[in-house]
Amino acid sequence: MSKTASSSAILESVSDAIVDVTERVSRSVVRVGAGRWRGGTGTVWSKDGHIVTSNHVIGDMREVEVGFSDGTKQVAKVVGRDPYSDLALLKVDSNNLTPVETGNSDNLKVGQFVLAVANPFGRQPSATSG
Repeated sequence: MSKTASSSAILESVSDAIVDVTERVSRSVVRVGAGRWRGGTGTVWSKDGHIVTSNHVIGDMREVEVGFSDGTKQVAKVVGRDPYSDLALLKVDSNNLTPVETGNSDNLKVGQFVLAVANPFGRQPSATSG
């Protein structure tokens, strides 16, 4: 096998893995709407309705609309926020959400490949890597 063919096979394998991860994670990625001019992405953290988002997305709102990957929408209550870390915790009334799969971050190293999945501008999920 030539070096070019080998590189192409590796690239195709990595690409397939990224598509697979993006599809699995997208079920746990939600759109968060907080008024006419604000919106962003959230991540389903627990089956019982906890969703993590950025604090700057929700501003001073107490309730926000959340759009799920299946097209349904629910009103979420803001149950916690930390402006210093830019995190907010939302809660919807549900007990059958698909939480994001998390790994063990203890062994992560600077320079390792990461993948972020989000709904930029309220559109379909998009993936970026670095």
